[in-house]
Amino acid sequence: SGHAMGVGKGDSLACGIVSSALRSFARATGSQTGIIVSGTADRPGSFEMTTGDVTVAKQGWYRGASEVLIQALRDVQTDFPDRIGLNIDII
Repeated sequence: SGHAMGVGKGDSLACGIVSSALRSFARATGSQTGIIVSGTADRPGSFEMTTGDVTVAKQGWYRGASEVLIQALRDVQTDFPDRIGLNIDII
């Protein structure tokens, strides 16, 4: 959650990239049958998504989509180390 460090809302390329990646992942995942998701983005700089059941048939799709998202976020953190802090908890 949060905005890129050191800039205001709407002023950061890094923040826009992260927002777009998260939003695209959430929309793509939510459009899949066989994957139960819920989430909120109820305030600026906040994004929360919970994945419930993933059918066996969709586990490969979900794993691949998750790996692409994680790599995209790592790339943004690498490209903008002074703007993005990244902590990933996989449970």
